[in-house]
Amino acid sequence: MDDDIHSEEDGYRYETSGTKNWLTKSGFAGQELHWVVFRCVDDVLEEHPRKVCDVSGKNGERAEFRDVKWLPMERVVEEVWEKKRDLYIALGEKLKKE
Repeated sequence: MDDDIHSEEDGYRYETSGTKNWLTKSGFAGQELHWVVFRCVDDVLEEHPRKVCDVSGKNGERAEFRDVKWLPMERVVEEVWEKKRDLYIALGEKLKKE
């Protein structure tokens, strides 16, 4: 695992220093990620996940995400921002063990 990634019992942390992204510009050093993994067993919801996943902003906040979709873990790893990629690889490895 990358030196900038720290595995914690209840989450994974990564640093964003030097990336010039909104976290760094806002004075944050990184993020701590926690996951909830779902398996969709409904054909309609598999096709249209927005029926159960609300990605609109809450309490007047701007929405952080535009869309939601179900993907196999391998595709998630391919599509995630490179700074987070090692975190998702670690999650995939953990899920394979369970």
